[in-house]
Amino acid sequence: MCYSKAPKMNNSDVMSDILLRLPLKDLVGCKCVCKWWNTLISDPIFKLNYSLRNPQYNISGFFLQKFLYLELHSKLLFFPCEGRVDAAPKPSLSFIEDDKGVRIQHSCNGLLICSSFRCGEEDRKYYICSWKPSGKPFTVPDEDMLFNRGVFWNGSLHWIGMGNLALRFDPETELMLTMPMPPTQRKLGYFGESGGHLLLVEAYGPLTAGFDIMEMKADYSGWFVKYHLNLDQVARRCQAVERANRLSILHIVYNHVEDVDESFIVIHVPGEFVSFKLRDYSFMDLQTNNHVDSGLGLWYSWEGVYPYTNTFFYL
Repeated sequence: MCYSKAPKMNNSDVMSDILLRLPLKDLVGCKCVCKWWNTLISDPIFKLNYSLRNPQYNISGFFLQKFLYLELHSKLLFFPCEGRVDAAPKPSLSFIEDDKGVRIQHSCNGLLICSSFRCGEEDRKYYICSWKPSGKPFTVPDEDMLFNRGVFWNGSLHWIGMGNLALRFDPETELMLTMPMPPTQRKLGYFGESGGHLLLVEAYGPLTAGFDIMEMKADYSGWFVKYHLNLDQVARRCQAVERANRLSILHIVYNHVEDVDESFIVIHVPGEFVSFKLRDYSFMDLQTNNHVDSGLGLWYSWEGVYPYTNTFFYL
């Protein structure tokens, strides 16, 4: 009877498929197992596939940057969602050699997109990049749109307007579409995505009086009220909110753990940052890596907040 040796298992596709299913912390540890695994995990295509398959919804903290009087502040403000600030990363953009300053434009999966600001330079250069072979422009309704803070959700890019319309761009079909907005005249308090949900806050009076958090339906048929916040209940527990005559919403984190709603909202009152759970209004003061003067009012709003998540990418 003849016996043949079993072929040695060295199938990169099979191993990559197994590694794609691991949690991020375990995956990073697997790089130390052997050179083969390290090579597979370090491959840029594998990193891209892992990020698409495992979007990082767990936010670790927030970067904030103020932009006042045409002066940029490259020194970032950072605070973690929990824990001590001295154990958090020490953010800085000083490695970008630009004495005119650097501005954060957006964040995604732990990466920041930044730009420099140079005012009044005659030799300033502009670059127009078009990924679309046809080069045909998109038709945009004549609405006051906030194109500087687009939100990616449900496979499309979304922009909110100050009127009765909002826009979404589907990169697969290359179509610019509209989506409904609540019809009542209002003030925009927040627009963002968290945990696979598109969220909106509209204020019909001072935010300190309370507000609704609305969510867009998956079929884009309209918005519905996800949470109603009564800040009187928060003020009874949190002196910072009780003292504040104004506040701004920085971010809403949608988080469910084993059918328990652990979602929370981060707000800014003069001189302080506070988070509280939407389920029971339990709150926590957030530590920052720099002092914020309470006498200067509200320095930050949702338009200048950039969530930080642990990322598999490095530059």
